[in-house]
Amino acid sequence: MDQQPIRYAVFRDRRQWDSVMLGGLTAEEDGVLSLAGIPGPADEKAISIPSPIDSDPGPFDSNPSGLATGPCNDVVLSDTANHQVIWCDGVCPDRTLRLGSGAGNASSQFEMSCGLLIHADSLYVADSGNGRVQIFRLPTLELRSVWTGMFQKPTGLAVDSQGNIYVLDQGLKRVFRFTSIGAPDANYMSWTFDQPLFIAIDGQDQLYVTESQTHRILQFKQDGTALGALPEVTALKRPSALAARGNWVYGADAESGKIWLFDVVSNSYLGTLPGYRGPVSAMAIGPDDSLWLKPGLDQTYYRLEPKKVFLSQGLLTTQDKDPLDAGEGIDWARVHVDVEMPPGTLVQLRLIARANSAPAPNENDWEKAEVLPLDTLVPPLLGTQDAEVGVKRFLWVRVVVTTEQATVTPRLLQVEAETMSPSYLDHLPAVYRRADAPTRFLERWLKLVQGEIDDWESRLEGMPRQFDALMTPEDQLSWLAKWLAFPLPKDHAAHTLRAVFAKVPDLYVHRGTPGGVCDLTKLYTGARPHLFEAFHARRVWQLGKTSALGLDTALPPALPDGMVVPGWSVADPELMGLRGDYYAGINFAQLKATRRDSEVDFHWDAASPMPDVLDTDNFSVRWTGQVQPRHTDLYTFHTVSDDGIRLWIDGRLIIDNWTDHPPSENHGQIALSADRWYTLTLEYYEKAGGATVTLSWSSRNQPKEIIPQERLYAIRDEQATLGGPVASADTCPVLVGQTVVGESQPLGASEYGASLYSEAAHLFTVSVPAASLSSSSEREMLRAVIEREKPAHTDYHLCFVEARMRVGFQARIGIDSIIAGPPAPLSLEGTLLGVESFLGDDETQGHLGRVGAHGHIGYDTVIG
Repeated sequence: MDQQPIRYAVFRDRRQWDSVMLGGLTAEEDGVLSLAGIPGPADEKAISIPSPIDSDPGPFDSNPSGLATGPCNDVVLSDTANHQVIWCDGVCPDRTLRLGSGAGNASSQFEMSCGLLIHADSLYVADSGNGRVQIFRLPTLELRSVWTGMFQKPTGLAVDSQGNIYVLDQGLKRVFRFTSIGAPDANYMSWTFDQPLFIAIDGQDQLYVTESQTHRILQFKQDGTALGALPEVTALKRPSALAARGNWVYGADAESGKIWLFDVVSNSYLGTLPGYRGPVSAMAIGPDDSLWLKPGLDQTYYRLEPKKVFLSQGLLTTQDKDPLDAGEGIDWARVHVDVEMPPGTLVQLRLIARANSAPAPNENDWEKAEVLPLDTLVPPLLGTQDAEVGVKRFLWVRVVVTTEQATVTPRLLQVEAETMSPSYLDHLPAVYRRADAPTRFLERWLKLVQGEIDDWESRLEGMPRQFDALMTPEDQLSWLAKWLAFPLPKDHAAHTLRAVFAKVPDLYVHRGTPGGVCDLTKLYTGARPHLFEAFHARRVWQLGKTSALGLDTALPPALPDGMVVPGWSVADPELMGLRGDYYAGINFAQLKATRRDSEVDFHWDAASPMPDVLDTDNFSVRWTGQVQPRHTDLYTFHTVSDDGIRLWIDGRLIIDNWTDHPPSENHGQIALSADRWYTLTLEYYEKAGGATVTLSWSSRNQPKEIIPQERLYAIRDEQATLGGPVASADTCPVLVGQTVVGESQPLGASEYGASLYSEAAHLFTVSVPAASLSSSSEREMLRAVIEREKPAHTDYHLCFVEARMRVGFQARIGIDSIIAGPPAPLSLEGTLLGVESFLGDDETQGHLGRVGAHGHIGYDTVIG
């Protein structure tokens, strides 16, 4: 017998949910769906106002007032009863400004002030009793303009994404539209309403108007085309105040006093806000998605904090015009729902299965099914062949997620549908089928057994997803880390840990290198250390018998690199430019060659940058070094690349276009100081086709140019600091006052930053600001990380840098001492180190520590 294999339709692929509409549900960082957060009281105590505010029928009916929010949670409200407009400063709540002083028709006076709108730098006020709209400048509240002569009783205001202003006039029962410059739009809709009450515009520029007589919320396109009323529900009896943001529309019910939430995309009501019950005369949504409510016509208003509680209901629904298609002659068998349901929550499954995809289903077609996590079998709905209907090939699925407690939410992990599978009965002798024909008990019992086995097979098939950091549940991230032999840092959020997993291969590649030790230390401790390599072998710190501090010698205020001498020295010409490391593969897979490039201005086209070393395609390059600007200015760095490019200046990523693309220019900006050296890292890859990469800069004082060689220095240590201006392109000097000094003379620039794996590099120093790791537990963690990550043949010295050090009478500078202070070095003019002398700048006492002309440093003394 020819049996079709089981086919599956999986709704969630990693973090994405495909071919479904979501209403009231939001995806967490790992893709799990939960009920969306909605505004609620800050103290979690519901606000209830049972008293009526006017004499109209119904305990919670209201007349329109006005409420608007601005930047920094500024709020403007209409004191409609007292004919005033009040502006409250969101930063200083006690600071308020008032417009109007009793009813009147003069400028800046109002008669029944109603709707408010903040747009650009203006405040619009619907002056209802005077039949006009007054416009004031913010924040001074000076009168800017008045719209009059076309209104009778304006009460509502709204603005769309194009800057068009909408005015609802209760007297004329119309909505007027004005352009962003205030010109009337004569071609806008001529719809006449039955007692319009409130107005709002959503994120798709659709307009909503409340009709108090028909108890409907009417919906219109941006051009004024009517879309009809929002779906009616028995709970929303008398819609009144409105507010909209994105796909959501908030609607107040004047009869029940509740606030309903409507989702435009799923075209469904999502439930009520649990934190408020009372009248609403105006409603506004703040910049931070907080909800502001005004219950009456006076100055009283309330603010509901954003995402304080959860919606009471959310929906996941397949598209009406895009059902799941099992295929010709194949029947759907079951729907599998994987969900976490805390107490007080519920998840319901609703299905429609038909032989034809048309017409689209309506609300009455949905059939409810029971849901159990990981074990949802639905044979009655999706059963077997039907002689009249045929195979139920097309399937619509709806998952309804609800909660009775506003502080908890179910979590929807996966929804999956599967087609009919071969029956186990087919593998038994025919006598069993004949005997089972009257009751079909055996067939149904075997189907249940098969369903259980299929679930276990599904779990086994899903095992690879458990090894994906983006799919693994948060409580299993530590389990996944064991497979990688990579201990996770503590006290990090789940999304941070998932990002760490993505970097693990690169972290392993660089383990044992200076950059790798620094990266992992930063990850585990939060502090990035400074590594000094091979100082013992190079005598950078320890000075010999012939070394002495002379009259013109200065101690460095912040760098523990050794003694320094003021003056000028020519830099090593071999290091002017950038160091270029050339790799096979587009992700720095295999280092092939290293060279110094005077500048980055390469147009290899279809050729190789290094014939016989690299292929013409699929290679990557990392340039590292220092860059020194000529001016103190805001610099723009420009790259032209084909393909991917990334640029870091001073440790900041300012260009990131790591994609395949034709020759394209990218740019990023950073403020730089003149004559200071900044670290530079440029990464590039070429995948296929032509190869081009250039690096240039520009500023107000710097014409755009390829960064020249004399402004680049190929120092490999990221923390190396060079200082002083460049005199000319010919001499290429650097300041010797920032050059490391060896046993008896300054080291050559080429000796600075030897590899950690060199034979001489058996001792290195880890320097960390003491304030960044103040507690003993943090410092022990630092030691543990360094012990674990350093190369086996090396040892280290851990040094915590204080802000400055006081030196007492006859004090020596020991191995653990670090000279600290301001960037400028201290000059020596014959003063000895005394009892009250300091090394570094003591601004509170107003003096500097100075070392005299005959102040010698002994054989065992180390600058540290």
